[in-house]
Amino acid sequence: MLLLFVIWKILYPDTFLWLDLSVGIALFLVGFVAWLLKGLGAGDAKLFFVAGIFSGYQYAGYFAVFLFITGLAFLLLMLIAKRLDFLPIILFGRIMEIGRIGKIPYGVPLALATIGALIMRLNMSW
Repeated sequence: MLLLFVIWKILYPDTFLWLDLSVGIALFLVGFVAWLLKGLGAGDAKLFFVAGIFSGYQYAGYFAVFLFITGLAFLLLMLIAKRLDFLPIILFGRIMEIGRIGKIPYGVPLALATIGALIMRLNMSW
């Protein structure tokens, strides 16, 4: 992901590089603290940095909104899947397992929120 960011900045340079990096560092620190408090896995904490640099300072607000929406949707999906034992295992097995364990991986909502913010960033820059 970092290599893709470097390639992107080489092909499309702008004046926001340091601001994008500062957002990435700030989000990494948030993820690191959450990891220290056992709220996130280490991979999710590191993914916060990549989410920050791709979202950038101009679209960090969009990232936060998308993260809230995707996190809430993922949580609701887990709660629904936990109560429905008749779902086909081949399609919903992992979701049902996560619901039984009660430990939600945050990487999926984090990645979806990053993609949403990146789409907003790319749409606004064209």
